[in-house]
Amino acid sequence: MNIAYHIDDEHDCSYIELKTPCVIVTVGISGSGKSTWVKQFLETHQDWKVICPDQIRKELTGSISDQSKNHEVWNLAFERLDKYTCEQKNILFDSTCTNLDTVKRLIRNTEQQGTKIYFKIFNCTKAEAYSRVTKDISNKVDRSNVPIEAINRQYDGFQVVTKWLKDNNKHILT
Repeated sequence: MNIAYHIDDEHDCSYIELKTPCVIVTVGISGSGKSTWVKQFLETHQDWKVICPDQIRKELTGSISDQSKNHEVWNLAFERLDKYTCEQKNILFDSTCTNLDTVKRLIRNTEQQGTKIYFKIFNCTKAEAYSRVTKDISNKVDRSNVPIEAINRQYDGFQVVTKWLKDNNKHILT
């Protein structure tokens, strides 16, 4: 199965065919629209495996917002990544991915299996993100209740990660 996507204009103005199996990683701060995009993507790609640390967190603790088992959450996320890449499944990794070490580990683990990895970038201001998060929480949406301090840290990490991805010519989807 091939899927056409536009690569970031700074790198390539043409459409590419995503050769599957592959991994698409969402990169963006909380409230940037990642989960909304994932839901829309999965409407037409139901056969894709989804790895979402927030959902793993909920499996382990009962709450998306409970950060007490983050080490176990990420270990399980990477175990699933390794399993699905070995099985040559298409994978959607739904996470903020604003930590450069995490991004590098995703690349390393994925490429060890010979699987292509693409990064779907979600740009958003801190104010817009925080507004969306607080609105969702007040509307009882099942999402992580992210304080503004965490969004600020994510935003700083997002800047580092996106610059690194561009500087290292990684595949960025727009």
